[in-house]
Amino acid sequence: MFILKDAKVVTGDGKTMHERASVLVDRGRIVDVVVGTLAQGTLEQAQRVFDCAGKLVIPGIINHHTHGSHFGPIWPSASPPPTEDKMLEYTDRHLLGGTTTILNVCGFATVEDVAAATGTHPLRVKTATSYLPQSLLAAQTVDGKGFSPRHKGVTMEQQLKAGTVAIGEIGGGMTLGGGGQEYHFIPIAVKEATGKTIEPHQARKLKEAVLGRFADPADFDAKATAMTLHEIGLDKDLTVERAKEIIVNTVMPCLGPALKGFEEAALEAKKHNMHAIFHNAPQSMRMMLKTAEIGGELIIAGHSNHSNFFAEEAITQARELRKRGAVIDVATLDAWGAKRLGVDPELFYEFYVQGLVDLVSTDFAGGYFDPVIVGVEQAYRAKAASLPTIVATATYNVAKTFPGLADERGLIAREKIADLVVTDPVYISKVDRVFIGGKMVVENGKRC
Repeated sequence: MFILKDAKVVTGDGKTMHERASVLVDRGRIVDVVVGTLAQGTLEQAQRVFDCAGKLVIPGIINHHTHGSHFGPIWPSASPPPTEDKMLEYTDRHLLGGTTTILNVCGFATVEDVAAATGTHPLRVKTATSYLPQSLLAAQTVDGKGFSPRHKGVTMEQQLKAGTVAIGEIGGGMTLGGGGQEYHFIPIAVKEATGKTIEPHQARKLKEAVLGRFADPADFDAKATAMTLHEIGLDKDLTVERAKEIIVNTVMPCLGPALKGFEEAALEAKKHNMHAIFHNAPQSMRMMLKTAEIGGELIIAGHSNHSNFFAEEAITQARELRKRGAVIDVATLDAWGAKRLGVDPELFYEFYVQGLVDLVSTDFAGGYFDPVIVGVEQAYRAKAASLPTIVATATYNVAKTFPGLADERGLIAREKIADLVVTDPVYISKVDRVFIGGKMVVENGKRC
């Protein structure tokens, strides 16, 4: 048995915080949470006692929406997988940030792809699946280069039997004209045409000049396109018509099947009584509402604080989705770190202030994501909600939402599996120790 002694403990249930308590762990499970002074006899029974005075203990974070921790096709575009070094970088960033379980939502990566990549890593990794006809068509239209012959024979039914725990991600920035287009496909197309590199925010401005905020060719603005080309230094390389052609040909072909995939996935979610994760952004607003009407509480509205939303628009959309029973997710993206995607942390906070957050995740942000615990810390420091409320959105709420993802985890209570994080009560993202199944896997902020 070991003891985390005299810590501030947030249990994960959304309400409970003990200013001084000790967590007793034996054989990988929590055997007791003792509030106040621990009896000397109990201390003497422990093989190891960690003095956690001045520390905060929370459940291990469960991140239900991320990409890249596998060797299979990445993103809803089924692009080639990350290198092994990048995959390990992403996976370690989750772990060192106090995340003990993640759900990979690159739905074309198989259970086997995930197991091959993370089999020796202490982080628990589960996967979702999106092997449905319209999602496959969207992926193959925009990219699909990550598919091997083996992947082309995979079915959703096979993946469900192999152990996937959710459907998704359905739609994405790559297939719906969002962030993935801005940091990946549009810059690639522009470089092929001009030899020049543009940044994600420049790609967004050019895309919106051509297609507006809702990815509609009818919103083409020639004057705004010309001004944008001048502003980003491409006016000598591209005519307005050529820029329009590049953006339309890059963004539009996959948009139709990607949107059709929403209804298809919602029906599958109902059929299998399984949650499905969808890309909630301006381009998919109307389809998200229809999807929520079909699937209700089985529908996860991903990253509802998406950077392409206006603030009031995002809040209104979330409320409408809630009326239809959908679950609201907000994402950290790279709001405090790299800030490449122009994510507004104030909108992240406002979702908590409005009581609209059911779950919190990272998404991917082109690989520059801030760990969930950064969002927990920043929302708490901004006084957007109580610490127990915020922690619950990253732990027990997720475990309850996704059966099979983190069963018996996400809560500091008797008999629960001991996935635990020891950190600083003020600088919460400064993680000291992480335990998974009672085994210490991070110590002094480093992998053991």
